[in-house]
Amino acid sequence: MPNTTIEVTQDFPIGVLLTLDESGAILLQNPAKESVPSSVVVQAFDVPSQTITLTNSGAAPADLSGMILFSVRSDATLRFPEGTQLGAGESLVIGTGEDFSFKDEDKPLNKKKANTVLLFDRFGTLVNQLEQ
Repeated sequence: MPNTTIEVTQDFPIGVLLTLDESGAILLQNPAKESVPSSVVVQAFDVPSQTITLTNSGAAPADLSGMILFSVRSDATLRFPEGTQLGAGESLVIGTGEDFSFKDEDKPLNKKKANTVLLFDRFGTLVNQLEQ
């Protein structure tokens, strides 16, 4: 097909934005913003216990509402509900038997291969990651 462009959508964290300019030409944009510093970080994860620890290193409470925690190895995803707060200097453990866990996923971390855990803000912008 002439004038055809193929884009790999998995290279875009939250998809692509297609618009038309004044001449009718298609414009392809990445709607995700650049990664921004956050006081909330993926501090650690423990494969045997299948837990992930987030820590707020800031001096003020952090709003986790809508933030997404994602395990690359298992595709396990957790979106924090509205109103979820993490106090200044506090940590939150996510996993089996904790206040938050991955829905329908009891083993989000792989015992035999390297793991990467990503933390996105509510708009899909990567704010922190940890690989072990």
